[in-house]
Amino acid sequence: MLKGNAIVGQSGGPTAVINASLAGVIETSIRSKTIDRILGMRFGIEGDKLEQVGEELADVICYALALANELNLDVSDILRNKMRKNERKYPAAEYRGRYGPEDDSSTTASG
Repeated sequence: MLKGNAIVGQSGGPTAVINASLAGVIETSIRSKTIDRILGMRFGIEGDKLEQVGEELADVICYALALANELNLDVSDILRNKMRKNERKYPAAEYRGRYGPEDDSSTTASG
């Protein structure tokens, strides 16, 4: 069994949803015998932290690919199916921008 760190980062969305998802990550990590530390992001990441996150992300991707291989899953198929599901669940016209429809960068405060 692999052992390492958990990375969590949030970007936009309702506060209650962010709080609930963070609570889930923390609770699951505490119960896990394979997670040493939880690494969180606040106001983005830069420098050494960015490099650390990149290394952790590479570990996650390697583990996910190994798991997909072990389960005989076609990664291309499951990604394509998930993207289609997300397109139906989150139509672009309703979820434009980083924080939702009100975050339309094509309009400015002056008009």
